[in-house]
Amino acid sequence: MKRHTKIFLGLAIGAVSGVLSNFLFRDSPQLQFIQKYFTDPAGKIFLNFLIMMVIPLVFASLSLGVAQIGDLKKLGRIGLKTISYFFVVTAFAVTIGLILVNVIKPGNFLPEETKTELIEKKDWKSIKKRRELSKRNTIFPKKMSCDFFDFF
Repeated sequence: MKRHTKIFLGLAIGAVSGVLSNFLFRDSPQLQFIQKYFTDPAGKIFLNFLIMMVIPLVFASLSLGVAQIGDLKKLGRIGLKTISYFFVVTAFAVTIGLILVNVIKPGNFLPEETKTELIEKKDWKSIKKRRELSKRNTIFPKKMSCDFFDFF
């Protein structure tokens, strides 16, 4: 069996088993334990490693591409095209997000008493403190450069 077939098969089996276990055993303490102590940390570690590898790789690729162009006129044209493409795609993504939020209106499905209860229960200072602690107390940082410079 080819590698891409194995990857797709693993993805499909994982997705189906995740949806089924959530549908069948939603309130099971065993499932919550497995999710809290195994799958969530594994997913966070995987994503942080991926981010730690991808960002330097993209930076190195861009730097080598700029170094190999040589001619500054070509670099200016390519840079202008790249920046305009970035802004157009970003504007398109923001537009899609705003349209979906305004059409679906995710908070409207909650009862009013639940909305007010959630707003009143928020302790904004503790949320900010937890966010700061979660940035500092991680073994697998998302961005090596930020954690390195924050150290000093």
